[in-house]
Amino acid sequence: MDDVTKQILFDKFEIISCVKKDESTGVYIAHHIYLGKKIFLKTLDQAKVVDEAVLKRFKREAKVLARLDHPNIIKVFDFGTHDHFFYISFEYFESSDLRKMMQQGSFADEQKIDILIRILKGLDYAHQNKIVHRDLKPENILINAKGQVKIADFGLAQGVNESGLTSKSSIVGTPGYMSPEQILGEKLTSQSDLFSFGVIAYELFVGENPFLGSDVGVTINNILTFDESRIPASLVNVPAPLNEIIVGLLKRSKKDRIISAGEILQRLGEKESQAAESIKVEKNKGRKFKTAAVFVLAAVILVIFIFRPRHTSEVANIEKPLQQIPDTSVVDSAGKNILLQTSSGVEMAEKPSGNRLEKLFKSPPQGNITAKENPNIPGKLFVRCSPWAEIFIDSVKIDTTPLSDTLRVAAGRRQLVLKHPDYPAYIRKIVVEPMRTKVVTVNLDTLFGFLNCKIYPWGEIFIDGKAQGQSPFPRPICLQPGRHLIKVKNPQYQDIEEYIQINRRDTTEYELDFEQVVAAKRGKSAPNN
Repeated sequence: MDDVTKQILFDKFEIISCVKKDESTGVYIAHHIYLGKKIFLKTLDQAKVVDEAVLKRFKREAKVLARLDHPNIIKVFDFGTHDHFFYISFEYFESSDLRKMMQQGSFADEQKIDILIRILKGLDYAHQNKIVHRDLKPENILINAKGQVKIADFGLAQGVNESGLTSKSSIVGTPGYMSPEQILGEKLTSQSDLFSFGVIAYELFVGENPFLGSDVGVTINNILTFDESRIPASLVNVPAPLNEIIVGLLKRSKKDRIISAGEILQRLGEKESQAAESIKVEKNKGRKFKTAAVFVLAAVILVIFIFRPRHTSEVANIEKPLQQIPDTSVVDSAGKNILLQTSSGVEMAEKPSGNRLEKLFKSPPQGNITAKENPNIPGKLFVRCSPWAEIFIDSVKIDTTPLSDTLRVAAGRRQLVLKHPDYPAYIRKIVVEPMRTKVVTVNLDTLFGFLNCKIYPWGEIFIDGKAQGQSPFPRPICLQPGRHLIKVKNPQYQDIEEYIQINRRDTTEYELDFEQVVAAKRGKSAPNN
């Protein structure tokens, strides 16, 4: 363990490089031999641990993360012991933390809000599973080049009903992001994490921590005695309703603080949180609807849908004035190149050539020309997709979310396709109007269903004839809702084929034991005595 040149650890991890190491702990980039994946490996030498609390926190992190499976929370593959070592293997997530990214440069407001929304979704999921992080700070928020966000370092995390491993005389957490009740050693709830989240949001928009002092003592005193009435003045440039949300998060008393991450998501215009939706499901279980009423309502909706005015289709309730979102997209006068200016500079998007390009993207008209005078004036498109996606318009790759500005698109009916490697393609017809901005918001996590395959000893999985890879999989396979044909192959056994039903937002469990299938067939073929 003291020498990284030893390539294999614990009989299943091939070390690629060492990230950091001290006397008792180590973090490595490794290859998980059994899973066939690049991973992060965290190790703890129990023989060299002086403080027993360190070992307990290490084990707690593994158990907590093993319970959580969410795209905005770092995923644990496995954990265990080997000799006197304890280890955890995490998904490999090539990224930087939010602290470093804030130091490197500024984000557009849309990017900041998108980051905060993804943190909230991860928090909401953890809180619904009765887990309080207790150490939320920019260093524990990981972001990659594609804008994916994951909450990490659950070493201090604690179940809501746990008595805790620390005494009331000790403080765990990071000063500057700790809630007043955390400093005072009181019982922590999900609202304690929300206070820390409020500090992060404040810092992301204002550029400084509102409580940071010259030393730890001053910082803690600032948190316990700060004047709440001064906060709104610092948030004058923060877009609504986020400024009000931050004020509601930084309340000293929990009874005055915003209750849940789900509430914030709703106030930011996101779809209902898992908590709200689960409550709806429970309520609906006890309701009985009359069949006749359902058919009448469905008929009315169908009539409205068929006879609604064509020109209002696709654009109702989501159009915004052109000037509300800044535009830095450029189309050259010849219509040959589409240039999209991003936060990192000017990049050229993939595009077709000739008349098709000119039809899709038109140069901005010269002078003050209205839409009535020239119907060919382009409109604008702004796409927000969670977790992230490549944007295609009429088969042309344009950009990747999160966007920092609008895209100029020729007016008319267009096909919008959003592609993410972990989800089926999202396809939608949209209408872009001249001199109007169309805003499309998509949450991929809510549109599809999932298939969790447990195959013994292993198998190659095919869904509707398309190869999905070899089991075991680190996470469920994302599929379109509906009926699918699954085929499982293992050269030592006969292929297995059967149909499965995938429901939207549900996870279907599929278990197959080749040995049991063989035994069952032998039993059927045995002669009766």
